Amino acid sequence: MKQMLFFSLMFLSATVDAQYIEYFNCQIPTSSSNQKATVEVVLSQDSPEGTVVYTETHKVKSDADGVLNIAVGKGKTNGNFQSIDWSKHSYYAKFEALVAGEKLSVAPMLLYEPKNISANNLADSVVKEQNPIMSVADSSIEVQKEFNRIHNYVDLGLTSGTLWATTNIGAANPQDYGWYFAWAETYPKERYDEVSYRKHPRYRTNQNKLDSIEDAAAVIWGGCWVMPTYEQQKELMDECYWEWTNDYNNSKVAGCIVYKAKNAQDKGLKISKKDTPSSSYTLNDVHIFLPAAGYISYIWPYNNGSCGYYRSSTYISISYSLIISSKSVYETNQKSNILGYSIRPCMPRK
Repeated sequence: MKQMLFFSLMFLSATVDAQYIEYFNCQIPTSSSNQKATVEVVLSQDSPEGTVVYTETHKVKSDADGVLNIAVGKGKTNGNFQSIDWSKHSYYAKFEALVAGEKLSVAPMLLYEPKNISANNLADSVVKEQNPIMSVADSSIEVQKEFNRIHNYVDLGLTSGTLWATTNIGAANPQDYGWYFAWAETYPKERYDEVSYRKHPRYRTNQNKLDSIEDAAAVIWGGCWVMPTYEQQKELMDECYWEWTNDYNNSKVAGCIVYKAKNAQDKGLKISKKDTPSSSYTLNDVHIFLPAAGYISYIWPYNNGSCGYYRSSTYISISYSLIISSKSVYETNQKSNILGYSIRPCMPRK
């Protein structure tokens, strides 16, 4: 059975003056512990279907949690990973693994895109939107701040100081739907149902909040990013002014614009109340946009364009989610663990 997998980059070693990457480590979650596996890595240039510039193969064994650990750049190959010039082209990575007779694969992912490379910014440029945890050799606070800026955030003036990301996980811009996630899973899949639902291998059923290793935002984006809690989603509902649109920024994408409230009386005003704010709001004002990305059940999308379903990290009897539509905004603990929902990350104010 072919399944979609997602991997976690754990370390990046870059030689900035030569503008090349020595190697990077990644983790591939599987459902098979202590099993021999073969992993093939393919890098293509400029597009997922572009010229293949490098391939390598790894023979590894999954650990007790079913995770495959490999160092890309150190596998069996006839190529030279260190000869790749990262300053001139975008590069996409595809991973395929064969574990205990089961084939797993990940769709080509944007690994790197050049942006005015210099010795000062190479390290924080290498891992882009769809790549997760990066810990460069210099783990100073300044380097961590640079990494956080790869994913833009907005300060909505919330009491807790929570900063909200401007995009969903897997999205290139605010109006993109991005990826979908089942509860406690840290990778997108080809289907969302009881059969494919595996949760994170370390998930504990008696806890009320996901640990960082089970948190898709923490795993995929790294840095200080996390999935919001129920309380953070409720604060977003109660302290911002919400407005539904069928055409965000001329993109023809529907969803909710969540504005930083200009006045106290505007806080908590939502679509369902049909209240008029005390001030006017435009896209020039501080805001985030939550697209109505719908959800996925099995392989079929539902309600995209009319509703949005956003996961939290909170679990009390069942997982909590934020639901948006043209008529209402509310939180619910409906039974949705196996379905594919969106995730909008957040992080504490620095």
